[in-house]
Amino acid sequence: NYVKNSLKVTNESDASGGLDALSVDELKALIPSFAAAQSRVVETRDALARIYTMPSTFGRVFRAALKPNPWNNNSSLIYVLSKGLDGTLTISNDTLKGNLAKYLNTFRIIPDSFDILDAQVINFKIEYQISITKNQNKQIIIQNINKKLEKYFSINNFQIEQPLNLSEINNIIFNNPGVLSV
Repeated sequence: NYVKNSLKVTNESDASGGLDALSVDELKALIPSFAAAQSRVVETRDALARIYTMPSTFGRVFRAALKPNPWNNNSSLIYVLSKGLDGTLTISNDTLKGNLAKYLNTFRIIPDSFDILDAQVINFKIEYQISITKNQNKQIIIQNINKKLEKYFSINNFQIEQPLNLSEINNIIFNNPGVLSV
């Protein structure tokens, strides 16, 4: 007990890919892809179903995307991202990627292979200008717009390589009471 109590450990880097098991809502969202999945990885949706339902003891991938490998017809590229403890997107650590490779290996067809890569995290900002109707509190209007944009751009709403739709962003801004033009 003396030795146990005297130990101190400091991690040089932040933990990633170690979130809790999927919530009920997250599991419900995965049911359609998992229901159609087979007991082996044949199609993209089979691989994604396996990635997202990997036991949390091996780590947890927050977002994944599969692409054919342009240099090898029998290989697929898997891009993965994790969620950091602060809720932001982060690069998955090598341990998680190794665990994922071993886990997927049990479901793959013999000639197939996977290359697991880091997806790129892109941070950006939105600048907008609006005209508002007379006698409106512009601070309240801007706060409402910013809250709606923050909700729209939540990392939970996007997948890897999902495009941004500028018309949707314009509609979010324009459809606020008091906004005349964007």
